[in-house]
Amino acid sequence: MAGFFATLNFKKSTAMFEKMPGSEFRRKFKSEESCYMYLHQAKWREGFKCRRCGHARSWKGRTRYHTRCRSCSYDESVTAFTIFHKCKTKLVTAFKITYHLTQVEDISALQVANLFGLNPKTAVLLKKKIMFAYPLAATRKRYSGPKLQPLKINGNNVAIPLRIPIFAAQKLN
Repeated sequence: MAGFFATLNFKKSTAMFEKMPGSEFRRKFKSEESCYMYLHQAKWREGFKCRRCGHARSWKGRTRYHTRCRSCSYDESVTAFTIFHKCKTKLVTAFKITYHLTQVEDISALQVANLFGLNPKTAVLLKKKIMFAYPLAATRKRYSGPKLQPLKINGNNVAIPLRIPIFAAQKLN
């Protein structure tokens, strides 16, 4: 298996962000180039292997962040098949969000959107991808308070965007 970001179903080296001080993180991932280089090294640490034909030799791809198979000419980006696949935000920002989510417990996607200046839908998608890949996410407690029933107004369930908790009280006779 490759490193922390290499696939959606990774299991290795997840503690690297958990124990990394913020100053070291900022030094190591200060530019887009450094983030792309990290992904390249993590993804193809054991060497390139084409996902289409299985061939192990490659050329430089159409950009310096792509690798092209010598046999079938399949061009693969370093972000392909990672949690950053088709991510429209800058890779540095995505790395910062990933670092922040591994450091701070119980942060909502809305807080992530406000903190990093993202569209809330983008923050939800990115957080979902990161938490899916993060192995401890399933073992974390989400909410330890009392269990609440869904909010009903005029007999209809109300859809709450971004799962913002709403507390309502009703007097019972």
